[in-house]
Amino acid sequence: MKVRLRNSDLPNYKRYLRAAFPGLKASVRMEAMARGLGFKSYSTLLSAVSSSRQTCALSEDDFIAYSELHGYVADRRQFSRATVRVMLKSVLDLNDRLTTHGYHLPDRYGGAGPKYTSEFSRARAEFYDDAFCDQFELALLFLQHAERRKTLNRNFTTYNLKHTAENVSRKHLLRTELGDYVCNGVFIAAAIYEEFDIRPTSWDSMSGYLNISSKSRAAFRDGPTARNILMHEDQHAA
Repeated sequence: MKVRLRNSDLPNYKRYLRAAFPGLKASVRMEAMARGLGFKSYSTLLSAVSSSRQTCALSEDDFIAYSELHGYVADRRQFSRATVRVMLKSVLDLNDRLTTHGYHLPDRYGGAGPKYTSEFSRARAEFYDDAFCDQFELALLFLQHAERRKTLNRNFTTYNLKHTAENVSRKHLLRTELGDYVCNGVFIAAAIYEEFDIRPTSWDSMSGYLNISSKSRAAFRDGPTARNILMHEDQHAA
């Protein structure tokens, strides 16, 4: 998973890593984070992000290895999920209509009132739950390898495209630890994070169109092709 790291993200990293690893000394948490994002030290990370946004390849193994050097056994997936929470917060802070359902809520909740307000709050908060963080990463497995086109692709909505991401694990049996389901709103959040152009399909729709190429969707619908793409990424990261 590729992560875009900005200096303004660091307070949120500290917050979510503290929650995920309360038994790990604060200085060790940040040094482990630096290793997990491909830096030699936290000071090196600070120097890099002070001048520009960085694109990093996340390594759960490097985070865990550094933690174990300091006598702490970190649970697998927790570093990735803490990182995803930082990524999600950067999206949700700028998109206040987005819920796990998609843009706003289904009609069954009405347009206002206590029922709507309660579900809206719940469907915003659950983005940060473990299962939804895993959905976000599963969506990124597809989106971070997808090509863009100049115009919106109106052949597929985000609801259609989320099934392509789901099939990475459900059909092709890759990264099955991430589960095999992606909510429409989580897919939209991942597309926004990846800086795709996106627009609701209509003023009252929960789904959107992306400027994504049909060729990319077709590639991930084919198991051997999807496997080759993702294996190439793993080898390159190693």
